[in-house]
Amino acid sequence: MAKIAYSDTITLSDPIKRDGSENITKVKLRKPRSGELRGLSLTAIMQQDAAVMLKLASRVSEPSLMPHELNDLDPADMMAISAGLLGFFFTPEQRAEIEAMTD
Repeated sequence: MAKIAYSDTITLSDPIKRDGSENITKVKLRKPRSGELRGLSLTAIMQQDAAVMLKLASRVSEPSLMPHELNDLDPADMMAISAGLLGFFFTPEQRAEIEAMTD
């Protein structure tokens, strides 16, 4: 079995408040498996469609985030999560090209 890949830790600017537990201030994303993409458009993922990114994030976030928690995210936190998810869809060569363009 392949090693599970994770995103960098995402620190939320507006923590998620859960009843009966501590606030969630940090989230990691696990690289989705093909089955977790079921029902989602790859084009919509690449376009960072908010509804699709929220659905995907609920499937691969650690700690596991509920859809209503994701719907209440600060927009900046949603963009950080979307960017983390999008990073899983590039080859190492594509990532290197993108990083070279941003330097």
